[in-house]
Amino acid sequence: MRTVLLLVLMMSISSSALAQTQIGNFTYEARLNPMTEDNVSHFYGIGDDNSKPALVVKCLSDGLNVVLVHKRFSGDEDDQILVSHRFDKDDRVTTYWNVFPSHKSSRLPVGHITEFLRRARTANHVVIRATDPPDGETKTSVISLDGFGRALDRLEGCR
Repeated sequence: MRTVLLLVLMMSISSSALAQTQIGNFTYEARLNPMTEDNVSHFYGIGDDNSKPALVVKCLSDGLNVVLVHKRFSGDEDDQILVSHRFDKDDRVTTYWNVFPSHKSSRLPVGHITEFLRRARTANHVVIRATDPPDGETKTSVISLDGFGRALDRLEGCR
C-alpha cells in the first residue's frame, strides 16, 4: 500500500511540473481553479538580476490582469503604490497600482491593461520602478520581454 501511495504522489508531482513551461524569459503555468474550474493560468518574468519586482500576467475572475510582485509595500491611504514603467526607449508611464491585501503584490488598473499588453508584446524590455508612497522606498527591475507575446497567446482563453 505504501508503494502505491508513493507512486501516486510521484505521478501528481510530475503532472504538476508538466504544467510549467519556459517561454523565453517567462515561465508559464497552466492552472484551473479546482472548485470552479475557472482558468487561473499565469506567466511571469523576473528582472535581469533575478530581483523583484517581478511581472506577472494572470487570469483572474475579471479577465487578464497585470500584476507586480514586490517586497512588502504598505501603500498609501488608498492602498496604492506608484509604479512607473518604460518600454524600450519610449516615454515613461506612471500610474497608481492597487496593492493586494498581502501587500506583496499590486495590480495595474483595468483601464491600462490593454495598452500595457499591446506594448509589451512588441517591446524588447521593460523597466519597472515601484515606489511605496509612505516612505519613498523604490525597487526597480529591467525585464526582458523575450517570449512575452508567445506566453500571452497561451492565455487567449482568459479574455
